[in-house]
Amino acid sequence: NARAGETLFSTRDVQGGLLIGLDQNGNIRVWMGDVMANCTLQGSWPLNDGRAHRLALILDIQANLAYLVVDGIMDDGGERAPAGWQWMNRSIIALPACKRPALSKAVAEVRLYDRALLTCEAASIKR
Repeated sequence: NARAGETLFSTRDVQGGLLIGLDQNGNIRVWMGDVMANCTLQGSWPLNDGRAHRLALILDIQANLAYLVVDGIMDDGGERAPAGWQWMNRSIIALPACKRPALSKAVAEVRLYDRALLTCEAASIKR
């Protein structure tokens, strides 16, 4: 069970990277970037409720969009935002890699794909 404020997955170092964690309310918070530009994405559902969840972070570099699919449902922003997606900074064309990604013990599995999944593909991960 993840705790509020916990980092779940991180490749972030001094060159940039990707950081996925929970904010103080238990909502997903994503930071991605490099030394020139960065972008953040905030989820609208608390995930520190003691249950297992499936999270898909979709980074579509060609469309410059980032969005979340949680337990098979696209996060639409809820009360927090008019939309659940975030424009990515066009300067971000690749996220730097790191030698030792950090992974929380609260995370059971991580899958990385070489393309942006369609929303329906990410939703089917729930099954």
